[in-house]
Amino acid sequence: MKDTIRIPLPPSRWILLIAIFGVVGGRLSVQAEIVGTAKQKNVPAHVESFLQASCIDCHDGPEGEAGFDLRRVLSDGIGPQETKLDPPWVKIIDRVAAGEMPPREADQPNGKDRNEFVSQTSQWLQKHQKQRNRTYGRVRARRLTRLQVERSLHDILGIDIPLAEKLPDEGRPRGFTTVAEYQTMSHHHLARHLAVVDDALDEAFHRALNPTEACDRD
Repeated sequence: MKDTIRIPLPPSRWILLIAIFGVVGGRLSVQAEIVGTAKQKNVPAHVESFLQASCIDCHDGPEGEAGFDLRRVLSDGIGPQETKLDPPWVKIIDRVAAGEMPPREADQPNGKDRNEFVSQTSQWLQKHQKQRNRTYGRVRARRLTRLQVERSLHDILGIDIPLAEKLPDEGRPRGFTTVAEYQTMSHHHLARHLAVVDDALDEAFHRALNPTEACDRD
């Protein structure tokens, strides 16, 4: 029985491989664990009371005026990690501060109540935005795209075989593939990533054991 010949990769390349597929994956795992235990931030009672008294009649449910569902906004509160729930609150604060909500033909809150609502709601929103940035950072950790995985493996292992097409389709939420907030990492993604790394390593070992074969790099 012949002994198997093993050609070790240079330590620097193993370090890069671990950095790309270990550290990034680890950060995403930690972030996912935090998100799993985080809860939506409920709306303070005084904020909800003002909106119920002054705004809910015109914006009650999906059929609300201008398509603005205030009941849904109150139910959602503020997200523990994602920022997609912030814009409705910014719009509410701006419209109330400008005197556009409630509309002029509707019953108006007195000036003191209006100013207190704007001030307290702004402080509540800013407090949770700052807390979110301290916990997760302004830029979220994200996984590599399919093309980035392929090019990273090409650079690390000195190969040029197609790999991106073997990874799951990413979709393009909001036209981009690099927005951490919309990326997913299921067991299927993980399995395909591991399979692609195996294919890349197989190709690297094949080339190491067959140095006379031509290898063209773009």
